[in-house]
Amino acid sequence: MRVNFGIAICRRAASGVVLESSGGAWKLISQWRVVRGAGETLAQVLGRILQDAPASARTATPAIALSPTDLACADGWDAPAASFARLAPALCEARCAGEGLEDLELDVLEMQGFAQAVAIRKATLAEIVTACAPCLVSSVPAVLAQVFKEVDLSFGGERFQIRTREGKPEWRCFPVETSDSQGTLRIGALEVPEASAAAVAVALCDPETVPNALSARRSAFRKFHAPLLNLTAAALLLLGALGVRFHFKAEQERVQLENREQAERELWKKFLPDQEARSGGILRGIHDRLGDEPRENDSPSALAFWGEIARLMPDPEPLGMTLESLDLAPDGGRLSARIPAVPDDPLKNATQIEGQLHASKKMTTRGDYEVRDGQVHVRLRMDYRP
Repeated sequence: MRVNFGIAICRRAASGVVLESSGGAWKLISQWRVVRGAGETLAQVLGRILQDAPASARTATPAIALSPTDLACADGWDAPAASFARLAPALCEARCAGEGLEDLELDVLEMQGFAQAVAIRKATLAEIVTACAPCLVSSVPAVLAQVFKEVDLSFGGERFQIRTREGKPEWRCFPVETSDSQGTLRIGALEVPEASAAAVAVALCDPETVPNALSARRSAFRKFHAPLLNLTAAALLLLGALGVRFHFKAEQERVQLENREQAERELWKKFLPDQEARSGGILRGIHDRLGDEPRENDSPSALAFWGEIARLMPDPEPLGMTLESLDLAPDGGRLSARIPAVPDDPLKNATQIEGQLHASKKMTTRGDYEVRDGQVHVRLRMDYRP
């Protein structure tokens, strides 16, 4: 058994219905109406109609149809399918007098070259969602046109004239000061009072065939849903590939470590069988057995000399220095370079190099300078005593 709950709110009244389906046939099991007072807000009248709802309505999610007077836009118009997706928001905004898109939740539905729109202030929709979490928020004309095709009735201080031409609905809605219509309408075997027609229509209509203000809230998620899924899948594949690579490297290193440890144990058994094997201690053990202390490499190196030059050498960019050659030995070396001559003092920049290097307590520096073709050719002899 299926239960549907519909609410229609208009300018002067609101109605609610509960329908029950058993064996494919709908039955109207409950209907009620509340009067909307002057100045009463949409949230207030919705709260009262929910308060008067029977217990059977609490098991169903409500669907709500609102009067065009409570909406920023509830229009329909011919729309070229080719440009509909691009132009729909702008066309809807043009019909929302005094409202901007940033303040609205809107949905525009295009079917067979005809567009239907519903737009509502974000704050108003938030109050509706907080009050009852509906499954549908649309306009009264849209749901009446979708379910009944052609009607002419008055309800809640408004008159709704709806007809369908070539599959495209047309409607007029305007305020009246008459009582609600007393006639009946039929949907298959179900007979519906005209005063409850809007509530029945929103309860029975297909949400995919009418504009739904709630779709605007879901659209951002739908827009990014597929890209986010693709991004998540790509990230999982990347992390999986990195995990496999790291696992392979770790396993490779583990095997290499086991092989080295095995080779070391064999060396301990072969050369030092009377000593307990210590991981990483085979060289120390052999030196102890031979009575020889292990020594670091005593061969001379120019690395320390190079480090001393790098520490004291001035920045070559401001000087415009071009290095031609640098020969280093552990105890000294030679440097050849070219530096642009300064007009007033040609050797001003060139002597900076010798002065900076000569400041070292570990080096003595002697320089030769030759000015030629606007360039100072520098040749330095350096002696290093660490």
